[in-house]
Amino acid sequence: MRPWAGIFECTIVRPHTRAQTFAGYLVFPRWAQNGVGIVGHVETGTLAEGSSSEDVTEELGRLTLMDVQRLLEEAITRAAENRVDG
Repeated sequence: MRPWAGIFECTIVRPHTRAQTFAGYLVFPRWAQNGVGIVGHVETGTLAEGSSSEDVTEELGRLTLMDVQRLLEEAITRAAENRVDG
Protein backbone atom coordinates (compact mmCIF):
# COMPACT_ATOMS: atom_id res chain seq x y z
CA MET A 1 0.00 0.00 0.00
CA ARG A 2 1.30 3.46 -0.88
CA PRO A 3 1.17 5.75 2.15
CA TRP A 4 0.01 8.95 0.38
CA ALA A 5 -3.39 9.75 -1.06
CA GLY A 6 -4.63 13.05 -2.49
CA ILE A 7 -7.72 15.12 -1.84
CA PHE A 8 -8.45 18.72 -2.66
CA GLU A 9 -9.76 21.38 -0.40
CA CYS A 10 -11.61 24.55 -1.32
CA THR A 11 -11.92 27.13 1.42
CA ILE A 12 -13.22 30.66 1.75
CA VAL A 13 -10.49 33.22 2.16
CA ARG A 14 -11.57 36.61 3.40
CA PRO A 15 -9.06 39.27 2.49
CA HIS A 16 -9.29 42.78 3.90
CA THR A 17 -12.22 43.49 1.58
CA ARG A 18 -15.82 42.40 1.93
CA ALA A 19 -15.65 40.26 -1.22
CA GLN A 20 -15.40 36.51 -0.71
CA THR A 21 -12.53 34.80 -2.42
CA PHE A 22 -12.27 31.04 -2.66
CA ALA A 23 -8.89 29.35 -2.59
CA GLY A 24 -8.02 25.78 -3.52
CA TYR A 25 -5.12 23.60 -2.48
CA LEU A 26 -4.29 19.92 -2.27
CA VAL A 27 -4.03 17.92 0.95
CA PHE A 28 -2.22 14.58 0.93
CA PRO A 29 -3.03 12.40 3.95
CA ARG A 30 -0.41 9.83 4.93
CA TRP A 31 -1.88 6.47 5.81
CA ALA A 32 -0.50 4.14 8.46
CA GLN A 33 1.48 1.15 7.17
CA ASN A 34 -1.48 -1.12 8.00
CA GLY A 35 -3.92 1.22 6.25
CA VAL A 36 -6.09 1.61 9.34
CA GLY A 37 -5.77 5.36 9.84
CA ILE A 38 -4.15 8.62 8.84
CA VAL A 39 -0.85 9.37 10.62
CA GLY A 40 -0.05 12.78 9.11
CA HIS A 41 -0.41 14.94 6.04
CA VAL A 42 1.29 17.45 3.76
CA GLU A 43 -0.39 20.15 1.71
CA THR A 44 0.36 22.51 -1.12
CA GLY A 45 0.12 26.24 -0.99
CA THR A 46 -2.80 27.94 -2.69
CA LEU A 47 -3.07 26.66 -6.26
CA ALA A 48 -6.21 28.45 -7.42
CA GLU A 49 -8.33 31.42 -6.41
CA GLY A 50 -11.70 32.51 -7.67
CA SER A 51 -15.00 34.13 -6.87
CA SER A 52 -16.79 30.78 -6.44
CA SER A 53 -15.92 27.30 -5.25
CA GLU A 54 -16.97 25.99 -8.67
CA ASP A 55 -14.36 28.18 -10.41
CA VAL A 56 -11.64 26.96 -8.08
CA THR A 57 -12.70 23.32 -8.37
CA GLU A 58 -12.67 23.60 -12.15
CA GLU A 59 -9.17 25.07 -12.12
CA LEU A 60 -7.88 22.35 -9.76
CA GLY A 61 -9.52 19.78 -12.03
CA ARG A 62 -7.22 20.85 -14.86
CA LEU A 63 -4.18 19.53 -12.98
CA THR A 64 -2.72 16.45 -14.61
CA LEU A 65 -1.66 13.37 -12.66
CA MET A 66 1.95 14.40 -13.33
CA ASP A 67 1.23 17.85 -11.87
CA VAL A 68 -0.25 16.29 -8.75
CA GLN A 69 2.71 13.89 -8.37
CA ARG A 70 5.14 16.81 -8.63
CA LEU A 71 3.15 18.83 -6.09
CA LEU A 72 3.15 15.87 -3.69
CA GLU A 73 6.90 15.41 -4.02
CA GLU A 74 7.47 19.14 -3.44
CA ALA A 75 5.21 19.10 -0.35
CA ILE A 76 7.05 16.07 1.08
CA THR A 77 10.41 17.77 0.49
CA ARG A 78 9.20 21.01 2.09
CA ALA A 79 7.85 19.14 5.13
CA ALA A 80 11.14 17.25 5.56
CA GLU A 81 13.12 20.52 5.34
CA ASN A 82 10.84 22.13 7.94
CA ARG A 83 11.38 19.19 10.33
CA VAL A 84 15.15 19.59 9.99
CA ASP A 85 15.07 23.40 10.30
CA GLY A 86 12.27 23.60 12.88
